[in-house]
Amino acid sequence: MRVLIVGDDHDAVTEQIRTILSQQRTDCPEVSVVSMEIAPSRAEMLRPELILFLFGTSLKAKDMEVVRALREVTTGTIACIGPTDDGRVIIRLLREGLAHHYLDIGNLESELQELLKLFEPKTENPLSQGKLLALLGVSGGCGTSTLAVNLAAFYSRSSKKCALLDFDIESGILASLLDLTPTQHLDDFCSSLNRVDRGLFENMFTVHESGIHLLASPRLYNEPLTVNAEGLHQAILLSRSIFPHVVVDLNLDRSFRETENTILRLADRILIVFRMEIASLRNCRKRIDYLQRLDISSDRIELIANRFGQPHDVPAEMAETVLGIKITHAIPNDPSTINRANNKGVPLVTTSSWSSVSRSLIALARNGDF
Repeated sequence: MRVLIVGDDHDAVTEQIRTILSQQRTDCPEVSVVSMEIAPSRAEMLRPELILFLFGTSLKAKDMEVVRALREVTTGTIACIGPTDDGRVIIRLLREGLAHHYLDIGNLESELQELLKLFEPKTENPLSQGKLLALLGVSGGCGTSTLAVNLAAFYSRSSKKCALLDFDIESGILASLLDLTPTQHLDDFCSSLNRVDRGLFENMFTVHESGIHLLASPRLYNEPLTVNAEGLHQAILLSRSIFPHVVVDLNLDRSFRETENTILRLADRILIVFRMEIASLRNCRKRIDYLQRLDISSDRIELIANRFGQPHDVPAEMAETVLGIKITHAIPNDPSTINRANNKGVPLVTTSSWSSVSRSLIALARNGDF
């Protein structure tokens, strides 16, 4: 369930609300806590199912205007949170249809828990947001970007469109693999976060003929960037609210560690891509250990051995001993076929379903309920 918390200068109450939501297994990251000024535009983008509106000791005229604006841009449930010493305020909010619920700030925990019970059926609905697939390459040269492009192409074919997010900020190549020249990039979205509405966000994607909607990595290398943690998280949340499938090539540096962790916790599937070489296997083992420390369920983690079957590969049995778990899927080594498709900017799964590598990619895409 998507929740938006609206209010100015209510840090203590906001943290209390986020704690209650977390206890009820409802994610509400910091980027879903907004000021009244930007609340309508953010609600229009995120389309939250529940909006919690905080105000001070009294409800001012400008507060009422914000609530009205929220009612105009979203169909989500609005619950106002404030004192109960002025019954006229409560009656006015409910009578005019501006708010669906009014919660007593002095008895917030119990009243919010009761309200959240109304949403329990929705939280179990798998169709409420798009499926998220995150790909993690353990090092350069693993072919993670190629896999991301082909998986996104497969999901585009099956559901008409798929979002592909290039979160390899320094050296993302997804636009090149698709032979696209984006006019809008990830840093453009992050720099205009407070001004972007849902329509403008959709226009930031560059559309490939296969149906892939690409949000490209920043256009400049090693230049000051406006990419920020809030923008990365919002891009994920917005994409899931629009597209049935979202594929993200996830290669963030240490400065975005918490953001990466959040994305990994949200992901329905996590593919760790590696090669059957000792150095790659060791890096893969480190990734597995890290995900386990994040308490990410093992049934969401898949080990993908790419360019499998080369003469000097580590034997599969030895590799699984190093990794500690079974290899989920192996993509056969066929560089000429892959390079030919990449050079044309056409995903292999859309043109060469007869090749062994294409069949393997399609089988990987179909794996599980995704």
